[in-house]
Amino acid sequence: MFAGDVFAYDTAFSCPYGKEGACLAPDDMICSSPAKCVSRDTVCFDSNTCDSSGFICNSQYKTLETEYNEVAGICRTIAAEFDDLEIKHGDLVNEHNDLLRRQKIIKICVVYASTIEEAQSCY
Repeated sequence: MFAGDVFAYDTAFSCPYGKEGACLAPDDMICSSPAKCVSRDTVCFDSNTCDSSGFICNSQYKTLETEYNEVAGICRTIAAEFDDLEIKHGDLVNEHNDLLRRQKIIKICVVYASTIEEAQSCY
């Protein structure tokens, strides 16, 4: 047998030089000194959900998710209102331009009218 080899249930594994194998109970955890140990029921999230220390509590995540969804809903509502106002603005601009054209036509008609009746018919 080589130094560092450990046999358990007829399954062999070896440890790096200077390390020793260990037998663990089902609930035992092993963490290297720079690592963070977490419990078995810890939920893992995408890296974008982690705080500066790399972890976030599930309840905190749910709270943030709820707040985000509320803010996102408000933003969607504001965007829809903006779209409606933009359409109304375009309609008002078109109506304004139509009135300016109509005013110009009436003004020309009145300027060239030779009788009061002709001027009244311009409207």
